[in-house]
Amino acid sequence: MVPPGGPFSGPWVQQPLAPGFREMCRAALLDVTGNCRLDVVLAESEYPDGPMAWFESTPSGWVEHPLECSLDYAHSLCAWRDMAIGEARVLAGEMAQGGWGPAMNWNARLLLFTSADGAGADMSQV
Repeated sequence: MVPPGGPFSGPWVQQPLAPGFREMCRAALLDVTGNCRLDVVLAESEYPDGPMAWFESTPSGWVEHPLECSLDYAHSLCAWRDMAIGEARVLAGEMAQGGWGPAMNWNARLLLFTSADGAGADMSQV
């Protein structure tokens, strides 16, 4: 609910989103569920084993939906809804190498996830 004085007035309430994620994440906003509430897609970057998930915005807080168990140096993240067919889509790309001189990722991937049901309940890799 927006305060009477506008979105930047009144007290702000901090809600933890992803306590299991480390710092340095890529983020994208998308209404994955189609309920007119923006959800958050997060992917850890700069790490050779970072998680990726989308977080459903609910009245009682955030609900985590893991997308990929491990990404290496996820540095590209984009989320959108294909309005022609109603699918939510998430695109993530890995880098060949992250910061601070770690080993090379010779098998860097470009991953596309889509919701087959149009509401995010079945977000799977294409």
